[in-house]
Amino acid sequence: MKKGILRLSIMMVLAIMLVGCDKEDNDPNIDDCLITDTMLVLEPVCSFDPRQATTVQFPVIAKLDGLVPGHDEFTFSWSKDPDFNGSAISISYEQLPLVLILTEISTGCEAEATLGSDYWE
Repeated sequence: MKKGILRLSIMMVLAIMLVGCDKEDNDPNIDDCLITDTMLVLEPVCSFDPRQATTVQFPVIAKLDGLVPGHDEFTFSWSKDPDFNGSAISISYEQLPLVLILTEISTGCEAEATLGSDYWE
């Protein structure tokens, strides 16, 4: 009788553990993602209109909530040059659209921003 109660108790504990464990609850990145696409913008540094000289390169900088994200906290993947890991890059009007995927190193969270020709319309 004692063995039956012991086995039943062990089975109940295991069942509770299995039902209580959910993979989403154990993923630390779900609640840690504090960056969103709406927080990330790409801004041309120069004030000239590149539609007048479509082959001239101009610098574009990434801003996260109005600030330039740091290399110690984020990695940068630009559509023009995925291996370039700077917070700013040069591009011409002909090469648009420009896409940046910003990844937070500590959490793996990503935000994406695009600079298209419609910026100057």
